[in-house]
Amino acid sequence: MKTYKIHLIRHGQTEANAKGLYIGMTDLPLSPEGLAELLTLKREYTYPGAARFFTSPLTRCKQTLEVLYPGCRQEVDGLAECDFGDWDGRSVAELQSDPLFLRWMAGDSGVKIPDGENADAFQKRVMAAFEELVQELMRSGDTEAVVCTHGSNLTGDLVDIGWVGDFCRRHGLLFILDASQTAGVFPIDMEAMGIDILCFTG
Repeated sequence: MKTYKIHLIRHGQTEANAKGLYIGMTDLPLSPEGLAELLTLKREYTYPGAARFFTSPLTRCKQTLEVLYPGCRQEVDGLAECDFGDWDGRSVAELQSDPLFLRWMAGDSGVKIPDGENADAFQKRVMAAFEELVQELMRSGDTEAVVCTHGSNLTGDLVDIGWVGDFCRRHGLLFILDASQTAGVFPIDMEAMGIDILCFTG
């Protein structure tokens, strides 16, 4: 059985990131400070090698991948940041009096951001893009890839474990779930979720 490694990298800093603003589909470039930080990291650390390189279509991700892996890039539309709609360009402080924003921050997946994307639709979009990416690796025979994407795509959401289990079953993959870093309580049914090996603290 082949082992696949996919390295996830968040894009470098933009001016909006430095100001603590929500930036979704607004296509901002890296800031001069963000670019300088990336160049320093590249000089001081060794980034993982890979056979394939994928990125969100937004400029900040494409620039980041070009700095770290010049000339290596395949854009994947589904890896774009969440569409923050009317919240785009605003800070938490500006939005904290909005009841809808507070529900969204509390994890209510049914909340649709005004003129934007709800959490459920966003998660399904990113998961579908990731599935297609893995299928492409399997078709090509490549086993290692780098993906440059956004903060919302890497953190903040509880991934649908059942979906991952179903994906692994359909493609003949071993599903090892590391639950040792989970915060709070979440019910896990290994058989129903298609988990082959469950890792947890003693």
